[in-house]
This record gives sequence, structure tokens and C-alpha cells, in this order.
Amino acid sequence: MMNRLLRILLLIPTLYLVLIPVYFLQWHYSKPCRGMEITIVDSSRYHFVTRRDIQNTIISNNGSIVGKPVKEIRVSEIENTMGDTGNLRQLKCTCQLTGSFIFMLISVHP
Repeated sequence: MMNRLLRILLLIPTLYLVLIPVYFLQWHYSKPCRGMEITIVDSSRYHFVTRRDIQNTIISNNGSIVGKPVKEIRVSEIENTMGDTGNLRQLKCTCQLTGSFIFMLISVHP
């Protein structure tokens, strides 16, 4: 009897620890994208790449990402597309828990 009670008491927190992250990921990835934040690290001096250029490239190749569910946005495709422009040395795209995307860019110096 005590052994059965102990198993039940151990099963409840284990299920909680397994099911809550799965539920949270499903909830997070079904949220719509709320926007994008573009940060250009070293373009402030040279202005070879502007925020408008990056935004236009993302929208022209992938359509507007604002309003799409987060799970439908392909981050690797965006990174590959932006990497092909030749003006960027490094690009990292991440999604925040709020549903907005952050693009960190390092532009190429002359």
C-alpha cells in the first residue's frame, strides 16, 4: 500500500515536468509573430546596410512575417537569403517568447 502511494506521488510531479514544457512549446509556436527588431552592429559608421534594406529583403523573399504563426516562419531560410546578399558578415535570427523576431547583423567593412 505504501509502495503504491509512493509511486503515485512520484508520478504526478514527473508528468507535470514532462507535460508542461510540451504544452508551453505548442502554445509558443502557435502564437502569431508580433514584429521584428533589426539591430545592425557596425553599420552606423558606414551605412552599407540599412534597416529598410534588411526589412525589404525579408519581406520580398518570405512575405511579411508579422501575423504569421511562429512555427511557420523558417529562420534558416531567412538567414540563408540574407547571407547571399554579400553585404553581411554575420546574421543571427532568434525568436523571443513575446513572439517577435530579433535580427542581429554585422555588416562588411570596405
